[in-house]
Amino acid sequence: MQLLQTPKSRGFKSAKPKNHVISIKAINSNYKDGEIVNKDTLVEKGLILKKGTPVKVLGAEKLTVKVKIEGLKMSESVAAQLK
Repeated sequence: MQLLQTPKSRGFKSAKPKNHVISIKAINSNYKDGEIVNKDTLVEKGLILKKGTPVKVLGAEKLTVKVKIEGLKMSESVAAQLK
């Protein structure tokens, strides 16, 4: 009689949650000039589910609305567009 063994778990799984990615295209279509982009407004507009998840703004598109991004990580190209 052959004994069944449980397979070994391979790899590494980080305990830190991954960043939720928000594109510039989503910001352009959901926000108007003068609005503030933060976790609260992202939840209100349905772009993220919970405020507790880390968020990063990415994108190579052009930011067409004048918004202020608060408390979010962003790529260097997005940061350069906000200046």
